[in-house]
Amino acid sequence: MTLKPSEAKDLNSFWRTLTDTKKLMKYSDHELEPQFDPLDPKELKGLDLDTLHEAVEKWYDEGDHLQSLITRNIENPNLTKFVNFYIYFRIEHIAQDLIEEVDKTKEERTEDFFFYDLLCNYKYLDKRVKKVCKSVDSESVEFSRGCFLMDDDTFIHLLTEVVEESKSKKNGKKP
Repeated sequence: MTLKPSEAKDLNSFWRTLTDTKKLMKYSDHELEPQFDPLDPKELKGLDLDTLHEAVEKWYDEGDHLQSLITRNIENPNLTKFVNFYIYFRIEHIAQDLIEEVDKTKEERTEDFFFYDLLCNYKYLDKRVKKVCKSVDSESVEFSRGCFLMDDDTFIHLLTEVVEESKSKKNGKKP
C-alpha cells in the first residue's frame, strides 16, 4: 500500500511518499500537506538518511518533475509545510549545483537561478528555512549569480580556478 504525504506519521515515512512525482501531481492539496511539522527539530533529529538512501536518491532524481510541482504550487497557502520541506532540503543542493555543474549551458544556469530565487523569495517561507537559505555560503552564491551572466568558456575557466583553490585549502596548502 502506498501512503499519501498527508498519511505519513513521521519524517521517514513522509520522505518515502515523495519519490513518485506522477502520483504527487495527482494529489489534492489536502493529500499533499503533511499532518505534522516536517521541520520540527525532533523530526529532523529522528531522520535516518542512511536508511532512506534509496528514497533520497530517487527524490533527487525526480528534480525536474518536483521543480515543476513546486513551481505550480509556490503561491498555494494550503501547502506551506510541503513547500517549506522541499525548500529546506533543496536550497543548498541547488546552490552547490550552480557552482559545480560545468556541463550546464548558460541557459540552464539561468533557469537554475530563476528557480533558486523563486524558492528564496517564497512568500510563506518558514523562519527555519530562512536560516538554511542564509547559511548557504554567500560568497559561493554571489559567485554563482555572476556565472549565469558569463559565456560558457569564462564560466568553466573560473570554475576550474575555484575547484583548484578549494582542493588546495582542503589539503592545507595555500593556492
